[in-house]
Formats: sequence, structure tokens, C-alpha cells
Amino acid sequence: MSNEDSNPSRNLFLDEEGYALNKEGLRYQDTELYKELFSNLRFKDNLTLETTIGGSPVYLKPFAGGIVAGQVEKKTGEVWSLLLPGEQSLNFKIGDLKADPYDRFRGYTLEGIPFVFSRKAQFAFFDLVDEFGDDFFIVDGKKYVMKDYYQCPENITSEDFWTKKYSEMDDAPPWELNVPHPAFVEILPRLKLQKSKVINLGCGSGNDLSLFAEAGHLCTGVDFSSRALENAKKKYSKFQNIDWIQTDIFNLSTELNNTYDLVLEHTCFAAILPENRLKLVQTWKKLLREKGFFLGIFFNMPKEVGPPFGVSEWELRHLFEKTGFNFLIWNHEIPSPAGRSGKELLVLCQK
Repeated sequence: MSNEDSNPSRNLFLDEEGYALNKEGLRYQDTELYKELFSNLRFKDNLTLETTIGGSPVYLKPFAGGIVAGQVEKKTGEVWSLLLPGEQSLNFKIGDLKADPYDRFRGYTLEGIPFVFSRKAQFAFFDLVDEFGDDFFIVDGKKYVMKDYYQCPENITSEDFWTKKYSEMDDAPPWELNVPHPAFVEILPRLKLQKSKVINLGCGSGNDLSLFAEAGHLCTGVDFSSRALENAKKKYSKFQNIDWIQTDIFNLSTELNNTYDLVLEHTCFAAILPENRLKLVQTWKKLLREKGFFLGIFFNMPKEVGPPFGVSEWELRHLFEKTGFNFLIWNHEIPSPAGRSGKELLVLCQK
């Protein structure tokens, strides 16, 4: 990773096949642009992917969660090549490949740049190895066992884990901002909501929910941690229009189904085991009335060890489309708190 202190002023988007897009959403075809793009790539310690175009730093926003290998080329030994858009290539070690929950192969180049195989590259990889199974492959007689892409070293499914996190810190945990997220502050007037019922799963100390309570909406905050809700009740005791529920978000009463006009999300999705993400999106949908809205902010960054876990746009689209949501807003260019610039994505969709 790089520690350079550049501060990119714009985003450059890569589509799901890894091609750079212009402002009209069309693919760049200039080989020289791709040469500059890939030769200047930096994956920084703050988990942003950056490059330089025309001498200016830009945030690179890969839809797939990393640069995309359109093809793969076998070399001598463990170092192979990724064939990239614009006739470019970068090398990687086959022993570092991991499989994500959607059976996409992912890894890092020798320069530390996150990548993902296209389906075409993955099929080509299978043709190039001697043998493969569900979690292994053999090359030149050597067996490689693939790990899962997402790794969680701690037991994050217990209430004790989260209460301990809140209890051991004098100030708020690092995922809490102590105030509503500025993107929610900005978008709330534009939503023109009538008096609505709003629910926030994994609400923590209730900072985001307080914004909607202040606007007169009827709010429900749910969290696994009893300590988090103690903080919330103390901090926002002036609001009589917030109900607090201490429970596992995957064990909600069915009486809450089809009850809410808006589901609010910020940092809960990043805190659960990635294997439960589809279940969470399905839960959001169950809570909503017909034509209800979902509003969320996600950590759009390559981060496989958590919590917090990152997420790609590809995965978010897959989960929401599979659950039957309709997208209304999909926006990277939102006001972000210090330290999160270039890593957040706001999504508004409708049941």
C-alpha cells in the first residue's frame, strides 16, 4: 500500500468488466490512458484505490471491487499475469487467490492492487490448471487450497462482543460519528417525507436516527448491544418519538413486518458476517410497507477482514436486485466525514 498524501478531486469509474468510463458513461478506448491508469495505481493505507490521469490524482471506483482481469496468462512458477483493459497486464501469485461468497476469484497483484477475475478469466484459469475442486486447484503437481475472501477473526455474532466494544471505550467507538452522517443531513430535505415511520437496525448510539426524530418522524432504533442503547437513551432522552429495542436484528418480531415507511442503514451492513448480507437485505424489505424506501450508506472499499467489512458495487447490486428493490439513487459523490472520503456510497431504493 502507498502512504502518499495526494487528495484526489474527482472519481474515475471502472465498469464491471474493468473499463474506464467517461462522463457520458462510455468506455475509454485510448491505450495510452490505460497505460497511465495501471502504471500509476496505488492502494493506500486508508483503503482507497487511486491513480493519476493527465498528471492529476483521481479516486478509482471499480464496480467489481477491484481491477478486473479479462483474461489470465500462465507463467513459469507461481507468478502469473492478469490481462487488463487497454492491452495492459499486471502480475500476481496464484497461491494468494481467494474465493468470495459468489465464487469470484479475488486477490492482490504483486504491487498490492486488489483484483477480481472476470468469468472469462476464471474459466480460462480452470483450463490452465491441472485439476481443481471446490476449494483447491493443482498446478504443475502442487496443490493450492483457497481461503474464503472474507475473514473474521472474532466472534461478532454475540451481544457480549458489541457491548464490550462500547464499554471499553471512553468515547464513542470509531464507527460512530457522534452526529448524524452529513449525507443524511443533506438528503433528508430533498426526500420531502410526510410524517413517516423510520427504523434503523444496528442503530448504535442513535445518532443518525436522531436526525429523523428531530424532523418529527416516528422512529425505532434496534441494536444488539445493551450498552449502545443505554448511550442512545441518555443522549437522546429529549425525543419521545424514538422507541429503542435491544435484540438481535435477525430475531425481530414479525409484528414489525410491513410497518415502516423508511429503513435507514449506516455501518450495520459492514458489521455483520458477509454470509448474512442477503438475509439482512431481505429483512429490510420485510420491514417496509409497499412502496416504502430504503436509505443507506455503505463502505465501498476492498476490505476483506472485519468488521467493518467493505463491499463492492457489484455485490450491492446483486443483493438488492435479488431481493426485488428498485434503485432510485446510487451516489458516490456525497459529503463524507474525515477519513472516509472516497470510500462511501449512498443508495436510495424502493420496495
